[in-house]
Order: sequence, then structure tokens, then C-alpha cells
Amino acid sequence: FIGQFLYDDEEADREFFVSQAKEFGFDETSYLAALDEIPIFAKDKVQSMLDYNKAFAEVLSDMVTNREHLRKHNKENTLALLNASTEAAFLVEPDGTFVAMNEMTAKRFGLSVDELVGRNAFDFLPPDLVLSRKKRAEQLMVTKKPIKFEDEHNGLVLSNTIYPILDRAGEVGRIAIFSRDITKRKREQEIAQKINLLNQELLAAGSLSDKLDQITSSIVELFDADFARIWMIRQCDSKSSNCDFASGLCQKKEECLQLLSSSGRYKHTDGSHRRIPLGYSKLGQIAANVTPKQVIEESSEDWDFVDEEWASQLGLKSYAGYRLVSG
Repeated sequence: FIGQFLYDDEEADREFFVSQAKEFGFDETSYLAALDEIPIFAKDKVQSMLDYNKAFAEVLSDMVTNREHLRKHNKENTLALLNASTEAAFLVEPDGTFVAMNEMTAKRFGLSVDELVGRNAFDFLPPDLVLSRKKRAEQLMVTKKPIKFEDEHNGLVLSNTIYPILDRAGEVGRIAIFSRDITKRKREQEIAQKINLLNQELLAAGSLSDKLDQITSSIVELFDADFARIWMIRQCDSKSSNCDFASGLCQKKEECLQLLSSSGRYKHTDGSHRRIPLGYSKLGQIAANVTPKQVIEESSEDWDFVDEEWASQLGLKSYAGYRLVSG
């Protein structure tokens, strides 16, 4: 409590207050009622309050004296927090001029933070993106409410949220922007939708050859594969001149893998791998149930069914083989 009070070892001089009320024209009854409401404190209590107020004043003084240090310290903490995020976070003037940003933002634009601050964000965007984002900013200036939207830039699908930073007058003084890369999620959603569509198409009437071609072409498209092929176990024709393994490499004369569909770089089905004996090479081992139903190799040195030099010339980096079981 700061204001008028009495010590607990003092007694108010009521006659003095009566005369004072008469002198200044106060209502005597109301004046004495106010006297009765004056708080009473012990002297040690008052001293502790004075000590507290003195200490509080010193704290305020230190805060004012060290305000620049505090600002710098808070800024460093804030930047450390923002830089720990995988999202791009930056602050701009309403006209798009960069004020501050985290390192992810600078990485997205291919420059350093110092090189970007003070420059206009719209100078780094294509015309169509400038137009759409300026419309969002104009909407924000009017509504003064956060806006969330998606767009694309430099091959990335971005989920953006912009927030208004209001000044003392209640107007938008700056705009805070958080931008998250959702390219992988969007790609996965797109693949899932196309696979569902492929499943529906495969249930429709059609020849086996057409359906196998649908599968291999979809693999090339969906996974950006260089080429995709499907072999099926069929009656062996090792006695035919079409078989490269007729000389005796084929261990199981009754059945073998026969290439029925190929899409991508290679669309023919009459090459050197048109027949693969069961158990021969890793592909044949997958079909013969010798190895797990899938094999993924990331080094062409381990590919025992292709020429390493050929794979290197084509820039092939990995392959995946899967055993498909019907029924």
C-alpha cells in the first residue's frame, strides 16, 4: 500500500480533523468516516514495504540502463529458436522488404541472411507468384487476420501462413511468414491417388498384356524410374533358339522367367534378358523363392544380372526387384 496511513502506535487527533473539515467546508460526517477508513500498519511492516519499493525501483533502473543488452539477448534467443526449425520463417514490411529471417529462409533463396535483409522478397519470385502473393498481402492488410495457403516455388510445394503484426495504431506494420515444404507429402498423396486409379483400371476388362503394360508404365511415371519390367514364370523353351540359356545354364528345364512387359527407356521384350532361369542371378532367385520377395540394391557392383559398365554409362544408381504372387 502506498498513500496515507497511520502507525499502529498512533491515535488520530479527531478534533484536528473536525476543525479542518470546518475550515475547508467539508462535510464533517463524511470526513470523519474517511478518517476511520485510513489503513493502520506496524512500523516494521511499513519499512519492509519501503525496502521492496526501493528494490523494485532499482530493478526498473537496471532494465532501462541495460535495455540494449536485453534486446540483443532476446534477439539471439529468438533467432536460435527460429533456426532450429525446418520451416522458413521471415518478417517483411508490407511492401515485401525483408526485415529478419531464419537460416532456412536464406537457404531457400540461395543467399545469406545478410544478403537478403533490406531487399524485396518479390524480386526473387516469378511474375505469377508475385501477383498471387501480393493479393494475399493486400487481403491481410484489410482483414488483419492470419491467412493460410499453398503454392509452388522452385519445384517445392509450400504450405504458407502469414500473420499480421499490428502497430500501436492497430494497423498492419509488418507481416510474419512461415513457409513449410510439403512436397514429399503432396507427392505421396498423388502417388496414392494414382495407384487407386490404376487398381480400378486393372479390374476392368482387358488382355493380360495390356494390364502388364499399364503396371510397368505406371511404375515409370509414379516413381520416375528409368525403366520397369515384368517377367512371369512360363513353360520353359530352352530348346528354342530364342533362349540364351539353352546351352545348359538353365537348371530347371520345365519353367523359367519370361519377359512380358517393359516400359521406360527400354520397351522391347526380345533382348538378352527375355529369359531368366529360375534360381539364376538375383532376379531368378527372387522368383524361385530362394531370397526374400524383394531385393533393393544401391550399388551396381552388386548387380549380377547386368553389365556394370553399361549401368554406369546409363547413370543407373539402384534397382528394386519384387516377387509378385497371384491368388
